[in-house]
Amino acid sequence: MSEPVAAFFDVDDTLVCGNTALLLGRFLALRGEIPLSDFALRGAYYWIGHVLHRLDYREVIRHGARLVAGRCFDDVMEWGRACVRETISGRIYSEALSAIDTHRRAGHRVVLVSSAPRMVIEALAGHLSVGDALYTDGEVADGIVTGRVLEPACWGEGKRQLAEAFARAHGLSLLLSYFYTDSVTDLPLLRRVGHPRAVKPDRHLRKAALAHGWPILSFRTLARRGSTIAQTQAQMGKGAAG
Repeated sequence: MSEPVAAFFDVDDTLVCGNTALLLGRFLALRGEIPLSDFALRGAYYWIGHVLHRLDYREVIRHGARLVAGRCFDDVMEWGRACVRETISGRIYSEALSAIDTHRRAGHRVVLVSSAPRMVIEALAGHLSVGDALYTDGEVADGIVTGRVLEPACWGEGKRQLAEAFARAHGLSLLLSYFYTDSVTDLPLLRRVGHPRAVKPDRHLRKAALAHGWPILSFRTLARRGSTIAQTQAQMGKGAAG
């Protein structure tokens, strides 16, 4: 019997067009749940850092956790579901949905893996009917979000550590598994799987992908809002796992 295979999917700019943490921040700011001025200033600062490849995502993660400190956990999770339903669901790539369906048909375990917070990644996984997700989690005490990030955060080496722990827990072979991502910060996990996939890679990841002979994919077509994975697969006419 062959070992079970996983297909890990990064979220920001791989599965979804844009950064889910920034999309969530804008969504909450416009709803008045977090200060609009804070989001505008911090968002601009983080975006510039992202473009210049000088952004420390650990700082973004810690700041985001502090913004929801003291809030009811159930309310925070509902914010995530509302953001996915009203904003993020319209920014999902058709090619990514097709790839997910292809892996499912092959019997692979599909796993979302993202530095974004639990509130949005769990909601996105539910929207896509994906049963497994790895994300940056936060401490909850007596039903209240404390604002403390639980380690490891799902970024860089932390993403690799969480994926390795998940694979061990579920008897998955990383050597036979896939990982789709756009960012060079995911090199630690890309180097652990047998089938790395660079999706619209940043220039640093493109250089690494070319050096290692990794396939380079282009996810660019947004799925129709509300489209199911099966419908998208039929529209695309082919998968993207190869």
